[in-house]
Amino acid sequence: MATYNGEKYIQDQILSIFNQEQCHITLLISDDGSTDNTLKIINKLKSKFKRIKLLSRKNKRVGFSDNFYSLFIKCNLANYDYVAISDQDDIFCRNKLSTQIKYLKKYNYAASSSSVRCFGSSDSLLSQSSNITKYDFLFEGAGQGCTFIIDRKNFIEFQHFLKLNIDLVKNFYFHDWLIYLFIRSSNSKWLFIKQPLVYYRIHKNNQVGNKYTLGGISLRLKKLFGGWYFDQIITASKIATLIDPSIPNIENIGFMRFSIIVLFYGRRKISDRIFSFLGLLTSYFRLYIK
Repeated sequence: MATYNGEKYIQDQILSIFNQEQCHITLLISDDGSTDNTLKIINKLKSKFKRIKLLSRKNKRVGFSDNFYSLFIKCNLANYDYVAISDQDDIFCRNKLSTQIKYLKKYNYAASSSSVRCFGSSDSLLSQSSNITKYDFLFEGAGQGCTFIIDRKNFIEFQHFLKLNIDLVKNFYFHDWLIYLFIRSSNSKWLFIKQPLVYYRIHKNNQVGNKYTLGGISLRLKKLFGGWYFDQIITASKIATLIDPSIPNIENIGFMRFSIIVLFYGRRKISDRIFSFLGLLTSYFRLYIK
């Protein structure tokens, strides 16, 4: 769990984690210099749950992605079978981890994610398309990182890759997309579970919550058509080809051939593929065509 000024909701989330059924859990928390009561709440809960380990960052704030990357590198998995990711403001269903572990064991998957039940300013079921395409991992993640669970072997491989390539990875904004990118580029299997296993809190400060507002929609369109998403995909393809050189890299095959991949083998939803294609086309001409 990566935390920053989460005093309002963090206790409920930690309680839901230690309320998981059929699991023996250690909670590793990296705090990014909270200035509210977050650390006080965590330390109080540590007296009740002895398996909370707190890494408090003493230098300047680094942001949620770099905080997660630092946390991933510091994980010691010697005595653990799986790694799950948690935000500070959601609530896990009691059977979240046990359900995902059951499916990973049964079908020999490396990792999984699930749907979420949104609550707060918006109440709805939010699911991710499971229509995996050949290269969807170059263009999108697997949904909310708070739903992810990864087996020990694959997480250790991811951890090793992260240590070796941290300078490149720091240019990649979404830690959860990076995990999906790594697993799929490694030719390992990812399972999408339609069942909602997390209550995902929607509020003005979280990432998904913003898309329910006009301002959030405007920001996403600006990123899509303004070049930000284009830069992320270039970085994604660089990361992927380090793992598997056969994966197409926009810098090696050229934009036009890469754009065909976007349209036919890109994101899991057809509508998303079309918008991605248009956004990348606009960004390419804006950035590279004088």
